Amino acid sequence: MKRLARLVSLLPIVLCCSMMCFAQSSDSASSSAKEASAQVTKQQQLGEVDKLLKEGVVAFGRQKNAKPLNDLAIELSQPEYPPTAATVRAQGFVLVKVMIDEKGKVIAAQIEKGHPLLRAASLRSARESEFKPFLVNGQPVKIVGVIIYNFTLRAL
Repeated sequence: MKRLARLVSLLPIVLCCSMMCFAQSSDSASSSAKEASAQVTKQQQLGEVDKLLKEGVVAFGRQKNAKPLNDLAIELSQPEYPPTAATVRAQGFVLVKVMIDEKGKVIAAQIEKGHPLLRAASLRSARESEFKPFLVNGQPVKIVGVIIYNFTLRAL
C-alpha cells in the first residue's frame, strides 16, 4: 500500500518531466523549421545581381565597398522624385548594385540601401543607364558596381 501511495505521489513529477521533454523536442523541431524557412527566405531575397553571381556569371569589380560607377556612365538616367516620397519629405541616398555587360548595358540591378519610397525610381533609372565598356587587357568584360542617386528636397 505504501508503494502504491508513493507511486501515485510520483506520477505528477513523471508526467511533468515527460511533458517538458516533449516541449523541448517540439521546440527544437520548430526551431529547425524556422531555420529552414529563413534560408529559403534569404535565397528568395537575393537580388538580380546576386543571383547571377551565385549562378557563376563572372564579373569584375569588388563586391563590397564597390566604387561608384556614376563617372563611367555615357548616359546616367536621373530618376524623377516620386510624388509620395516628396509628400512625406523622404530624401537621402539610394545605392543600386548593377551588373554591366561587355557592351555597357545594365543587365541586372538591385537595391542595396535607401529609403523605401525612393527605391523604385532609382531602380528604373539604373536599368535605363548606359556605360562605357570596361576593358581588361584590351578586352571588354562584365563588371559589378554601384550607382548612387541622391534625392534632396529643394526649399520653395
